[in-house]
Amino acid sequence: MFIFFVIYFLSWVVAFKVFGLHVSKLGDALKYGRGIIIYVLDEQALTTNIFTVFSYIGLSPLILGLIFAYYISHFMVNNLVLNKSNIFILLCIINPFVIQYLIYPSKEFLLACGTVLIYKFRNHTLLCTIFSILTFLIRPTYFIAVVVFFIIYKKGLFGIGIKAYSILIAVFTLLGLLYLENSGQVESLFIYIENLFLPYKAANTNRFWLPSVTTIFSYEFIIWISVGFYTIFFGFLFDAPNIIIRFLVIIAGIGKILLIYKICKIRLVYGYLWFSAFVIYGLPLSIVNVGSSMRYTIPITIIMLYSYTIMRKEIIDERR
Repeated sequence: MFIFFVIYFLSWVVAFKVFGLHVSKLGDALKYGRGIIIYVLDEQALTTNIFTVFSYIGLSPLILGLIFAYYISHFMVNNLVLNKSNIFILLCIINPFVIQYLIYPSKEFLLACGTVLIYKFRNHTLLCTIFSILTFLIRPTYFIAVVVFFIIYKKGLFGIGIKAYSILIAVFTLLGLLYLENSGQVESLFIYIENLFLPYKAANTNRFWLPSVTTIFSYEFIIWISVGFYTIFFGFLFDAPNIIIRFLVIIAGIGKILLIYKICKIRLVYGYLWFSAFVIYGLPLSIVNVGSSMRYTIPITIIMLYSYTIMRKEIIDERR
C-alpha cells in the first residue's frame, strides 16, 4: 500500500511541476520561496526565512514536502488497519489540493510539519520548545490544534484531565461570547475579521455579501455561523470554478466528517475536542473568504488524521 502512495504523490508532483496543472492558486508560495533573508519579526518574514535557510542546505520545498508526505503515509500505512473506510479517509484528506500546499512553500506545510516534530521530540525539552515557539509564531491561532493534540495524547495536560478540558473549552467559549456581547465588541470583532481579508474583496471566493453582525442574539449571527460551519467542511462547493475543484471539495469535506466520526467512535470526548479545535481555529478564518478557508484548514486536518492514527496504534498495541 505504501508503494501506491509513493506513486500517488509522484503523479501529482509531475502534474503540478511538469505540466503546471495546479488545482488552485498558490497563495503566497512565490513570496515564501524567494530565497532571501528578511530582517523583520513577523509571521510572513519568519516563513520566508525558514524556507530560505532550508534552500541554503539544499532542501527545496519540493524535497521537504515529499519527505513529510512519505513519512505521514508510511506512518499511517504501518499503524492503521487499511480497510476501505480508512483508505477512503486517507485519500480524501491527503487530496491533490493538500499535496499542492505540501510541495510548495506555505505556512500550512510548516504548521503540520512543526506539530509532528513537536510530537517526535516531545522528550527533548529544548527541541520541543523551539518547534513549539516557531509553530506559534507562524500562526498563533493554530496552536490550539497543538494543545488539543497533546491533551488527547497524554489524556490530560498540566494535571488537568481530558474531561475537564472538554468542559473548560465549552465554558470559556461561552464566556468569551458573552463578554463580547456585554462589552459591545461583537460588531468590532466581525469588522476586524472582514478587514483581514480586504485584499480578497475582488476575488470571486469572498463573502463580503454576508450581513453585518452587531449582536450574537440575532438572525445575522446565525447566518454567519451557519455559513462558517458549511465552509470549514465544504469550502466553495457551489461557487467552485470548475467540476474538478467541486469534486475535490466534496471528497475533502466528506473525509473531514468521516474522520471526526471515526475519532468519536474511539472516544466521544476525543471527537468533541478535535471538533471544537477545528471550529475555533477554522471558522473565523472561513467565513469571509472561502479560498483562505480551504488553505487554513489543511494543517489541522492533517494533524487530526495523524492523531487518529496514533489512537488506533495505541488500541492495537493494548490488544497485543
